[in-house]
Amino acid sequence: MYNLKLSFLKVLKMERIKFTSIDKLSITYQTIKNKAQFVGLDSDGIAVFDSSKILPKIMYRGSVKLHGTCAGVSFQNGSIVPMSKERILTKENDNDNFANWVNSKSKEVWLKIFKKVKENLITDVSENEKITLFGEWCGKGIQNKAAITKCERMFFIFAIRIGNDVDHGGKPIGWLTDNNFKNVYNRSENIFNSSMFENFFLEVDWNYPKEIEKIVEEKTKVINDSCPVAEYFGVDGVGEGIVWIPANYDELNNTKLWFKTKGDKHKQNKKSKDSEIDPEIIRNISALLDEYLVENRLERGIAYLKEAGIFLEAFNTKFFIEFIAKDILKDASEHLKTLEIDSEKLRKEISKYSGKWFNKYLDNMEN
Repeated sequence: MYNLKLSFLKVLKMERIKFTSIDKLSITYQTIKNKAQFVGLDSDGIAVFDSSKILPKIMYRGSVKLHGTCAGVSFQNGSIVPMSKERILTKENDNDNFANWVNSKSKEVWLKIFKKVKENLITDVSENEKITLFGEWCGKGIQNKAAITKCERMFFIFAIRIGNDVDHGGKPIGWLTDNNFKNVYNRSENIFNSSMFENFFLEVDWNYPKEIEKIVEEKTKVINDSCPVAEYFGVDGVGEGIVWIPANYDELNNTKLWFKTKGDKHKQNKKSKDSEIDPEIIRNISALLDEYLVENRLERGIAYLKEAGIFLEAFNTKFFIEFIAKDILKDASEHLKTLEIDSEKLRKEISKYSGKWFNKYLDNMEN
């Protein structure tokens, strides 16, 4: 009990650095379009847009998206702090054994990694500045349906942040470009980064969304057919998809410009692809639920509960339902704008199906 109390008090002194939410292509496109073409509000307070305004061109870096669980390692006040996407982790309150794995390394291993991050910067940061490595904790037993799940467990860094979302507006430095990743790894300790493997550099002209859709779909299909990261470790099989983030620093630090594309085997909707700019119009609740209440999304709900430290028990069904409802409302936002439906009615229908699915999942765990 004494050790648990000390561990809890230590966690209280640390800060969870949040990772950003990454939208699918069509939502990112609409965000960029709305911002570029917004000209003000009319007399009724309704937004007015000028469709003749030109959209930006942005250079993107696409890196392989691995199928695991989002994790982080943060350097704070001289301490190494393991995190899931939702919370700070400890040996006693872990997520897929990530904290225990982090703490199994000598502190010197992590200090050398963070030292490399600082050495790659063109601007000095103070000794007290928080540095966080975000990555995918992936490998055997963490997920399924992807080649990487057959590999030994590894931490695959895909983003590095200096500071957090509240200090000086996310500064002094914020998110780092891939130039800062070049030597931030330790092969012998199974610590890798996204710049070590296949990357796609693409200038995206947002004025031609259909061309963007075609190109990123082709790239995503290649990854979906064969994961280059798993292949590096001698394992053949499918990959999950690609995360696309701006290559330049100023644009990179606007996370509304980030997007992801998943292959058919990992997408969280039934018919449309993550890379589609104009998904097929959905005209009623039944069709919307048929499109978005799919197995991959429901399994993502299970991963969320683990990340958040919520026990997989029947009395926590409400947390599972709430996650699925929010996830669908966010992902289906384009459709909801064209549907005249009561959001509470939609939530009720989502609750019926997802609650039954969750309880069936629990029954299968016990058998």
